[in-house]
Amino acid sequence: MQRLLDEITKGATLAESLESLDWLPAFDLALIGAGEQSGRLDTCFRLLADYYNDRARVIKQVISSSFIPLD
Repeated sequence: MQRLLDEITKGATLAESLESLDWLPAFDLALIGAGEQSGRLDTCFRLLADYYNDRARVIKQVISSSFIPLD
């Protein structure tokens, strides 16, 4: 967090600051950058949250369906 805050304090955008940390996927960085430029950062974070919630749901379904019933 401190590195992120340091980058923002130096004048970097949120997307640029996150990119410097080198752990977010390019898709996430692009969406955050678009949100900053459009003034709709809240909407972009909602889209990312929905995307990752959906991925988690699918992964849970795949794991659940891979178990063999013990009946």
